[in-house]
Amino acid sequence: MSFRSRSRWLLPALFAAPFLAGSGIAFAGIGSSATPLFPSDVTVGDTLTVEVDLSNQNTGADTTATNTVCSHRDPLPCPADDPGITLIPSCGQLAAFSACAPAGADPGVFRAGHSAFGVPGTACAGMEFLVSEIDPVFGRLRIAPASGNHVQLPGAGSRCVIRLTMTVVKAPTVDQNPFVDGVQTVQIADNTQYSANLTASARGTTTGLTVHRATPTISTVAGDDVQIGGSVADTASVAGRVEAQDGATVRFDLYGPDDSTCSRPPAFTSTVPLNAGGEATSEPFTPQLAGTYRWVATYSGDANNEPVAGPCGDPAEMVEVTKALPSIQTVASPTVARGKAVYDTAQVRGLVNPLPGATVTFRLYTPGDLACLMPPVFTSTVPLNADGTAVSQTVAPAIHGTYRWVATYNGDANNQAVSGDCSDPSELVVITPVDIPGSNTPIPVVS
Repeated sequence: MSFRSRSRWLLPALFAAPFLAGSGIAFAGIGSSATPLFPSDVTVGDTLTVEVDLSNQNTGADTTATNTVCSHRDPLPCPADDPGITLIPSCGQLAAFSACAPAGADPGVFRAGHSAFGVPGTACAGMEFLVSEIDPVFGRLRIAPASGNHVQLPGAGSRCVIRLTMTVVKAPTVDQNPFVDGVQTVQIADNTQYSANLTASARGTTTGLTVHRATPTISTVAGDDVQIGGSVADTASVAGRVEAQDGATVRFDLYGPDDSTCSRPPAFTSTVPLNAGGEATSEPFTPQLAGTYRWVATYSGDANNEPVAGPCGDPAEMVEVTKALPSIQTVASPTVARGKAVYDTAQVRGLVNPLPGATVTFRLYTPGDLACLMPPVFTSTVPLNADGTAVSQTVAPAIHGTYRWVATYNGDANNQAVSGDCSDPSELVVITPVDIPGSNTPIPVVS
């Protein structure tokens, strides 16, 4: 985990020192620093280890002096009502002397644990600190040594590094640096140190860290396959959201059977609220064309969570809209004498969204072909009328006997083909014999 920070020092006039009687002039080499150490990039939901680095910055004759870090309500020489060691974990705008400006107050981005500890190898190694919020407006924390102890920094360069655990609970609402991608926030640490009657206060800030939204996952399951005329729907479940906000939605886009890459405008779109359990179900839709449809569900995201979408072509998101299975009823023309014309009629029912151009093919089978297995002696293909009816062309058989019609509706993109049965009683037509010279000539096949 990388850290980045900088220490910003207050102007010298803000450093206090003992006064010579009546002079009002300070002679001191007491110096201090306070540096917050935070990662440069975090994500909502992360648990972080962060540090506050306090150091003795004495100079001159005070280089070897031990500095004591003020705790809250310490008496003089600590400033009156000094807050002690403090940390503002999130600030969106700095004011003079690196204080957090009122417009930059952005509390609640981080949640700190109640305890902190001195880092091994530093002057406060093993010390326990209690962490509490002292200013909810800015989210300012006090880091106080437990049991009334004080941090002692023996000589220039000595350091106390205090380690805290924090959780990123939301994205900042104020962007500290809008010129950088993402949302940034800075941290501010303060402390005052004294030696004898000399004091020095210091404030440091980080250079800012970027808080990324959490990236949840979305899983989706389309409804069952349906026959055309039925409705389809999709369901989605969004997992891994952190500090989810109200108002999130899921948009369900349904792509038609002519769009296997989901690159065209969807055939249907439904946007619905995501419920508290992270689930959503689209509104139903009745497709107008049979074929394979593809759902793509997109979670809108919120202030703390990135948007996320499922892929096009996910097998769980494909739904098959099957063709309708119509029925066909047929009635052959009445019995006629040999040489007279016969024909067949058909009525197709149960069509769903029929498309223009559908046809019916009528086939006439010769006497003796009881199973309609031989090539027909006559074939006629005609358009299906808008009312589902069709009438074949006529033919005049030259041989008497019982003929059999079989009519076939040839189907369309939304409706399956369907045929009548051979030897259907309503499809039998009888040609009676008559003595017509030359009547035994072969029957022509007309298409």
